[in-house]
Amino acid sequence: MNLGAFMNPEFPIFSTTLCYLERDDAYLMLHRIKKQDDYNHDKWIGVGGKFERFLKARRTVCCGK
Repeated sequence: MNLGAFMNPEFPIFSTTLCYLERDDAYLMLHRIKKQDDYNHDKWIGVGGKFERFLKARRTVCCGK
């Protein structure tokens, strides 16, 4: 099995969560504008986070560390 770019240490793979919070036909989104050099600058992104070892998915979305 050739994984090619997926095994490139310059671009590591992370397990992440993404949560869609909906109320009355509207979704909570985050607008990334603070850091100018941010890859997601000026984009609307969903709520979520990276998994850390032994951390449950719900905790990464709801409570942070």
